[in-house]
Amino acid sequence: MPPRHHVSAAAIALIKRFEGYRRTAAQVPDGRWTIGYGHTRSARGGAQVGEGDAEALLLYDLGEVSIALNALIFTPLTQNQFDALASFAMNIGVDEFRRSAVLLRLNEGALLQAASAIELWRKADFEGERIVVDALVRRRAAEKALFLTPADGYVPTPTPVVRPRIDPVAGEEALVAAAVELTASLEGDVVTVRRESPADTAVRTSPTQISPTQAAAESVGARLTAILEALDLAEAPFRAEPAPVAPQAEVVQPEPAAPIAPPIVLPLPDPSSHARRMAESAPAEAPAIDQSADEAFGQDDRVEPFGVASFDASRIERSPSSYLPLALMLLVGVTLLAVATFWFVAAHPRMGGITPSVIGWALGLAGIGLLAGSIYILLERIGGRGDEG
Repeated sequence: MPPRHHVSAAAIALIKRFEGYRRTAAQVPDGRWTIGYGHTRSARGGAQVGEGDAEALLLYDLGEVSIALNALIFTPLTQNQFDALASFAMNIGVDEFRRSAVLLRLNEGALLQAASAIELWRKADFEGERIVVDALVRRRAAEKALFLTPADGYVPTPTPVVRPRIDPVAGEEALVAAAVELTASLEGDVVTVRRESPADTAVRTSPTQISPTQAAAESVGARLTAILEALDLAEAPFRAEPAPVAPQAEVVQPEPAAPIAPPIVLPLPDPSSHARRMAESAPAEAPAIDQSADEAFGQDDRVEPFGVASFDASRIERSPSSYLPLALMLLVGVTLLAVATFWFVAAHPRMGGITPSVIGWALGLAGIGLLAGSIYILLERIGGRGDEG
């Protein structure tokens, strides 16, 4: 079954730009040999290759990478995305790509997250330490840019509408480590890698050739000097001719104003005294206030403003008229109970299908219920008043 995707000229150009062309085979520190554009499988000591054959070897290496990518990736890709992934997988190795977060995000369909994960592979082991390599940072950036290049054009995002903001999730922690510039020689039988340092830059810099840092500093200094000179020329005419001094006018002393009466300040009641009075009049077993909710909102007490006390319905005394319905209820109960007793004693004729005993029982139960209810309510009120006292 033929692969779904093949590398294009964009992937080949990107890889050639970062791998570099090596005409003669050279030995790398792990014992292998390399030739052409990073080819190692068939490289041998003393072998030489032209640029055309070196590109053919690169296509051979990319063929294996393409087969692996088509077998591992299940998400539909564009040509630019596949070319970027081919360069990335060839650089880190197919085995590492299989275990990388890039493949995981790709198969999840999260293409933007996969592009961001490409940038994580920017370090290498050199002289016993793992450092951020300048060339790897640039290669990851080029691969990510190619991956994010849409085949049908970019989606417009006008700046006045979509204003960029810093992403606090990413932060600057990932950018703290400075990138180290490594220079690999493309000549000779052994691959030599040189680490650029400030000392090396100072030695290689001639008196007539300044470093990029010095050039940037001098450019900023020249720009500031030009700005200051422009400001001096603009302000010179104003400093050369002093402004004329106007004659002093006669000072007229104003008449003293009438004294203003001090404002009237009305005394406000002291909230602390009100709280003290409320505490003295509160019952002995009153529930304590939950301070946790007040502290959460910054409140230390619950004193009403301007000395207005809280309304307490339990402290209102009942008037004697409130017992009138209870007395009526008691009287009706006693009456019904007496009528029921008289009904049982007296003889009455049968009223249809209802016997006299049924009527007597109904009256008696109604009277007992009203009597018991009135007595219960009366005892409850008497008990409540005793508790309040």
